[in-house]
Amino acid sequence: MFLTLYKPVKAKDKVIKFRSILKCGFAIRLDIDNKVKYWEYRKSRVKYINSFTGNVKLYVCPFYVEYKDGTFENIEVTREQYPLDKYLYAENQMDNWRFATKKEMDESEDLFYGGINKRFVEFKNIPANQGLFLFMSKTEEINLPDYYDIIDINKAGEYYEILIKNNNYVSRNKKSHSIDEIIELAKKMNLKNISKQLKADPKAIANIIENNGYYVRWTKDKRIYKDGKLIWRRASYQN
Repeated sequence: MFLTLYKPVKAKDKVIKFRSILKCGFAIRLDIDNKVKYWEYRKSRVKYINSFTGNVKLYVCPFYVEYKDGTFENIEVTREQYPLDKYLYAENQMDNWRFATKKEMDESEDLFYGGINKRFVEFKNIPANQGLFLFMSKTEEINLPDYYDIIDINKAGEYYEILIKNNNYVSRNKKSHSIDEIIELAKKMNLKNISKQLKADPKAIANIIENNGYYVRWTKDKRIYKDGKLIWRRASYQN
């Protein structure tokens, strides 16, 4: 677990906090791109309706980019490009919105680990409420509280990835659930009833689904996607 601090060149912020190496690398890519005039982090926003709960939510696009030729784009930088509600709204309501391409993201990570603009990158430790967590550093030597142990250190390009054990961590998860079990239940019932049957918080169930690359569209015309591809559908007329 780590927080990446970056001092941008072409953005107005003095320091930007990233919880993603990919997004930090993308910022570096924008700063060294001769076609880019200016960019902002988390500028463009759009309200959307969660198709399951009906609640109004807010989506914030990571990057707003202005180019020297007078054009601009709003760019979402994530490798998990699922058809989520927030992305569907952004595509239709946010000007010039798009996902970053695989090539752009690969280049961004290569630039980061290659040490481009390394002088503008810093890392800040986040107290991790978990047993094991990863911390990135410019040096092998870091100061840790007594209850932390360094398990492993690996060179990652111009940086070091340090695996740390938190000896004070106590797991609160009394029961884990199979993703296959959850997906089968999702074909028969809604998220609320799944959480009741498994005796787990709905948010926990939703996180398990999302973390395993699934997306469930909780409507009468229910659809289940895996890695962005439709794998199961129950049309509304079959109800």
